[in-house]
Amino acid sequence: SGVDLPLTPNAWVTSDQPDFVAVIGNAGETLVYSSYYGWSGQDAPGDVEFDPLGRLVLTGGGTSADYPVTAGVLQPELSGLGDGQLTCIDLSDGSIVFATFFGGGANDAPSELSVDASGLITVAGVTDSLNFPITPGAFQITKTPFTREGFVARISPEADRLLYSSFLGGSAQDVMSGMDLHVGANGSATIVGDTKSLDFPVTPGAFDPTQNGSADAFIVRMSLLPQGVVK
Repeated sequence: SGVDLPLTPNAWVTSDQPDFVAVIGNAGETLVYSSYYGWSGQDAPGDVEFDPLGRLVLTGGGTSADYPVTAGVLQPELSGLGDGQLTCIDLSDGSIVFATFFGGGANDAPSELSVDASGLITVAGVTDSLNFPITPGAFQITKTPFTREGFVARISPEADRLLYSSFLGGSAQDVMSGMDLHVGANGSATIVGDTKSLDFPVTPGAFDPTQNGSADAFIVRMSLLPQGVVK
């Protein structure tokens, strides 16, 4: 971004940063909200959604230990080289409803976001962290060392509880960045991405049960309950 980026009076970050977050009205004529995004390290916003109350929820990630977290959230401190960031902004006054880190001891990058009608937040992305926060009974509780692996997580509407979190991948690199995530009416999550793993988990009777090239696309539906992959 530039120093002449138009900011709204309720902007969260007003000092010049490489990235920004903006909300534009339905007709494209009104700047509802605009703020820089970033702090002392290297930070970038990811996906954005609106929650049932009309608040802006956004993923991001970065290395800034001074990312301004709010009280009572899931993870109040940077725990790795670069952690995910999850923020909710009340657009009526620009107040930060919650802001929390999310990650393990290495680099973590949430890239896809969905918020359902009850406010539950589902996040997908990639992680290098062996100790990425995983919930008991998750579909995949460990990752292969020295590879980048996908993850899927569900977080409470106020970002104070981790309801479900699982790795998703095989023994090679698995990527969800730039791909897509959709949460259905029954709460299941459908994730698309690509993988280099010959042993990526597939279900019996799948359309394409084998990896056929240097990297193949995948599509997965997860119930986000313990042992949660379903066809």
